[in-house]
Formats: sequence, structure tokens, C-alpha cells
Amino acid sequence: MSSCVISAPDRDGEWDMTDITVCLVLFDPNLPLLEQVVSSARRSAIAAGVTAEFLFVENGRQSQDVLKVVSFDGARVLTNQLNEGFARAMNWAVSEAKGRYCLLLNPDAILDEQAVSELMHALQQSHAALVCPLMRSEGTIQIDAMTLWSSSTGRIMARNRKLRRLERAARSDSAIRVEKVSGGVLLALTSHLRDLGPFDERFFLYGEDADLSIRAAARGFALLAAPGAGVNHIGGESSARHGRLVEAARQDAALRLCAYHKPYLYSLAIRLEALFVTLLGMPFAGRSTSGSSRVRVARFPVIRQWGIHRDLERFSP
Repeated sequence: MSSCVISAPDRDGEWDMTDITVCLVLFDPNLPLLEQVVSSARRSAIAAGVTAEFLFVENGRQSQDVLKVVSFDGARVLTNQLNEGFARAMNWAVSEAKGRYCLLLNPDAILDEQAVSELMHALQQSHAALVCPLMRSEGTIQIDAMTLWSSSTGRIMARNRKLRRLERAARSDSAIRVEKVSGGVLLALTSHLRDLGPFDERFFLYGEDADLSIRAAARGFALLAAPGAGVNHIGGESSARHGRLVEAARQDAALRLCAYHKPYLYSLAIRLEALFVTLLGMPFAGRSTSGSSRVRVARFPVIRQWGIHRDLERFSP
């Protein structure tokens, strides 16, 4: 199996060869979309003048159809017997990575040709940094991918203001500080990711990148977004295929994040807010990103389970 290399500018602005591993977690993926994602990452690495090792973790099953897409020189496949969730599977990938750098990539994030090069340039601005692109879906900046929200009310009040800031920053050539880096496309030194965890495995799906961002910032890491690193995130792919699982995991992640990083009484208030927001939104289900009422009801058992607990065991579907 061939190894991978990526270049990073030295003190004179030239490029030295260093390793990179591109890590993807797969669970019942959309195969044509996965093929586009992998092809885009390989093209982006070539455009940067580098080659890359690809490390795939299949969650809960091994599919011959998937193997046809991911079987190429420089690729490795790991398989979990059960669906272990994103955080645990990605941690396995990072622990097995041979590269000096890791690029964490979702199987629904298509990279532009200059994305790898732009992410690497942004990473040079700080020795200790986590870097993501300005995440977009069909040309629109995904504000939630780079912003920390602790409540639905706070999101409603501040969303437009923060979105305008990111839109202004998108016209810049320099990397900008963000509140959160997206786990959908994330570049960092492998040693830094391993030192950070990287992810808390109590998060099954969603929230793990926000938790990582909070912990990394507390330890002095710079959280950066590179406006020139283009990516088209095909949102809603997982929700369309596994709506109830996604909705339950998303609700657990939101409550878990508050439980770990906010005062106890505040986290209790957020659970009440989650209950009221879900109830009030039921008549409008189907006209929002959360989908139908059948999907939304998956939130209620999660809210009930958290109750007044300060912590719960790892979420498991």
C-alpha cells in the first residue's frame, strides 16, 4: 500500500514534503456522491502538488459496492462490526493515520481544486491550529458549521449578524478566527488531534466538533476558517436516509454539549427550551430542515432521558 505525502511551506516559502491522511467515516453512503467526494479530494491534492493516503472507516457493515469506490492505490479500509457513531470511528481513523497531517472529511463534502492548498496555507498561520473551510451548501455559507449556539433563542437573535460577518470575511484572502471548526472538513497536525482526543466518544453524531472546538480553544489552539478553501457540502443526505436516528443524535448532542460546558441550571433550562421548541414546531414539521413530525418525535425520548441528570452514558441508537 503506498504512503501519502503533502507539502507545507518552509521558512523560505518553498514546499517540503510531509505526510497527510484523508479520513472518512462511512455508514450506508450515497455511492455516486461518495465517488464525487473522493475524486474531488484526490484532484485537490494533485492540484496542490501532493499525493494523499485515504483511510475509510465503515460503520456497521462492509459493502462490496463501497469497496469498489474506495479501492485504489493509497487507500485503506477499516470496518466496525456495529455502527459506532462518527466520533469513535473517526478517532480510530486518526489513531491509524500515517500522515503528519490529517484531513477529516465527510462523505458529502465536495472539495474545490484549491481546497487542500488553501487549508495548508491557513494552517501555517499558527503552530497550534484547527482549520476548516468556510462551509457552503449550494453556494450559501453554513453559519451553523462555524458558530457555537447554546440555545435556539440565542441562535434566532444572533444568526443574521454572525452570518453577515462571515459573508464579509469570505471576500478576504486571509484565514479568519471562528467560534467553531467544522468536523465535516477539518485539517490539523495528526499529533495535535491525537493529543486532543480528538473527539469525545460520548457524542454519537453531531456536537463532537463543537466540543472539540471548545476544548481546543481552552488550550490555546487557533480555530480558523480559510475563505479560499472551497467546499460544497450536500446537506441533508444523512437526514434523508436515516431521519429518526439523525434527529435523536442531534438532540442528544445539543443537550450533552450544554451539560459538559454550561452551568447545571442553564443546562436544565436548555432541556425545557428543547421540549417547548419541539412541541411548538410540530404543526410546521415538514417545512423545516428537521423534517416531518414522525422524525421530530425522536427528540422526545432523548429529552426525557436527560431529565435532570448531569451526565448520561454514551448515546447509542
